[in-house]
Amino acid sequence: MIAPWFNRFFPLEDEGLETKVKAIMHQGGLSVDGVFTMDAGKRSRHSNAYFTGLGKTKRIVLFDTLLTSHSHEEIVAILAHEIGHWKKRHVLKNLLFISLVSFAGFYLTSRLLKWPVLYQTFGFDHGVSYVGLFLVGALWDAVGWLFSPLGSAISRRFEREADAYAAELLKRTADLISALKRLASDNLSNLCPHPVYAWFHYSHPPLSERIRYLETMGWL
Repeated sequence: MIAPWFNRFFPLEDEGLETKVKAIMHQGGLSVDGVFTMDAGKRSRHSNAYFTGLGKTKRIVLFDTLLTSHSHEEIVAILAHEIGHWKKRHVLKNLLFISLVSFAGFYLTSRLLKWPVLYQTFGFDHGVSYVGLFLVGALWDAVGWLFSPLGSAISRRFEREADAYAAELLKRTADLISALKRLASDNLSNLCPHPVYAWFHYSHPPLSERIRYLETMGWL
């Protein structure tokens, strides 16, 4: 309902690719409501693919930039990776994790807003709600930055699990490796980030690490 406000979607014209997409989705235990192309190229060269929908019936969306730069096999490999996220329940796990963190944050915020020391530290004689919200917000910004490596580590773990599932589903890793290389090129990714920077900020493992991981699985 929301995506069409920002982009236009067209039924995929390549029947051969559509057949391959539906086959891999069926192999992963998912039904396909439709396969569409999105006009992502009007804004950038960024390429991607995703599926959306409730339950086991999904709508497949392929960026037009993806269609021009990737082979059929590479596109199928990317979708196999996305199936891995669904099969491993990564979206549900993320929602549960975020919900727990949010509830804990709201509870601590309610306690901090009643804590006199918070106001006295900054020269206020008594608590003022909007001042308290500002101070607590500044505190959570700092705490969130300190704990961001935890979220990054969880996300990287999910990506490795999805890569492993895609390799097992396809019984082949060469196409996924090739697709990842093209995605990195299209999206201007940093191929050699500093390990500490990647550990702190990266939600996906660096490309070289993902390729080494896929190569160890024995399917090429």
